Amino acid sequence: MLTFDLVDTQQPGASGARVTVNGKPMQPAADQTTFRLPRGGGDDSYLGQPAKGKPATATRGSDFPASLLKAGGNELALTTRSGSWLLYDSVRRLERAARRGA
Repeated sequence: MLTFDLVDTQQPGASGARVTVNGKPMQPAADQTTFRLPRGGGDDSYLGQPAKGKPATATRGSDFPASLLKAGGNELALTTRSGSWLLYDSVRRLERAARRGA
């Protein structure tokens, strides 16, 4: 599972985003490639005032398919598909045991 710690997103309407790993969609089904991000606080954050953002957390996927990874370097891309913009602070990958509280 991937978790995105967001600083802010576009306010008027929630943005849609897509996650790819090494150029391949994290969720291969066509209806699962775009996910909605929470509605943000406004444009001040991306205009240089991140403290005015509306922090949120967005989670994607139940399992991270290892088949998308390769030996060596890997590229993870978070791309807006609708709306305008997003600002993020971090991306975390949670192991299945960590999600169960083990």
